[in-house]
Amino acid sequence: MTNDAECTSGVVDMSVNVGIDVGKDYLDICLLHDQTKSGRKHRKFKNTKGTHSEISRWLIVVSKCKPEDTLITMESTGVYHESIALYLHAVWFSHFHIEPRQST
Repeated sequence: MTNDAECTSGVVDMSVNVGIDVGKDYLDICLLHDQTKSGRKHRKFKNTKGTHSEISRWLIVVSKCKPEDTLITMESTGVYHESIALYLHAVWFSHFHIEPRQST
C-alpha cells in the first residue's frame, strides 16, 4: 500500500472515483484517476462472494490508495448489489447507491 502523498498527488482530500455496473452475474468496474482515457482502468468480475476480496485488492493496487480514499458509486439493482455493498462497507470503502430511476 502506498502513502497518502502518492494517493493524493499533492491534492488534499482527493478521492479516486469508481463506478460499478451491477448485474446478476457480473460486476463491471471502472476506476477513474482523472478524466483522461489513460487515467481509466476497467475490469469485469463475477458477482459472487468469492470475488469480493479480489475486487478490493485490485482497487487498492490499481488506485494506489487506501479504501477510505476511494469513492464507489453503484446503482441499487434489486438484491444483486447487496453482497458487494456490504463487503465494501466492511473493509472501509466509501460508497453510495443511486436508484436507477433517479440516474437519468
